[in-house]
Amino acid sequence: MTQIASAALFLKFESLSQEFSQLSHKLAQASADLKEPGLPPSENLASDLLHTRKNFTTLHAEVRQLADSIAVPSLPNRDDITKLSELQTILQTIAEVEEKKASFEMFTQSALHLLDIVLKMTHKEQDAFGPLTTCQDAATQLRQAIADTSWPDLHPDAQELAEHKHPFAHLLILVACLDEVDDERWAALQDTVIPAFGRQLAVAASRGKLTVPAAALPEGLQAMLAEGGAMSTADTPVAKEAQPETVQPLLTVAQPLPIKARPTRNKSEPQSDIVRAASNTHIAGTN
Repeated sequence: MTQIASAALFLKFESLSQEFSQLSHKLAQASADLKEPGLPPSENLASDLLHTRKNFTTLHAEVRQLADSIAVPSLPNRDDITKLSELQTILQTIAEVEEKKASFEMFTQSALHLLDIVLKMTHKEQDAFGPLTTCQDAATQLRQAIADTSWPDLHPDAQELAEHKHPFAHLLILVACLDEVDDERWAALQDTVIPAFGRQLAVAASRGKLTVPAAALPEGLQAMLAEGGAMSTADTPVAKEAQPETVQPLLTVAQPLPIKARPTRNKSEPQSDIVRAASNTHIAGTN
């Protein structure tokens, strides 16, 4: 949702405001003429009054229709909106809600896209790798839950996925950007991935055993993941208001022992297409 709808109504509001101002001057002049020299109002003045009233009623209906369509909360009753200033207040509220809805849609679509990439992940040596299958089953369930969430209720995991702070995003970083991650960040990623998906999957990711198709991961997104960046969502209205629940472990696993040292990739093992492409071209992260 963009702010095009409310922007168009703001233009109509400005036009109607000017019309009100011009009519007020005409009425003031007519009032003065009535007193001295006793000149009756012109027929055009009566027509202007009816025209302005009609324009107000039309804008009132359009504003209310837009507000209802995007679920603006706490709207006054239709009959209680009798002033131009009251219409302006509702229009300002609509613009704020439109911005929040745009953020909602951005979070949701980015989260779904990241989960789609996780679902395309494969093991290089095993067609059926149990831990990965279990992980992708959880990803499928989460994707469906996010897709089923409707405005204005943002799914509690959507923002963290969109900002690359979720365990699924951290797993994807280990798989697609392993060579670009330093040891400190590697350890932090492990601390998230192991409790969520288990030690066996974390080791497979760290040893370069997992991969995603090059076409599934845009280079810009890969660079953002590698550098720890994310879309510029921190200051959006949804980000400010939404307070996602703490992400609980997605899978039930036995209490794993932490990995103390970063495993060394066997140099004879081929790099994934994603990692090889990233090493050849440096692409700056985008917001």
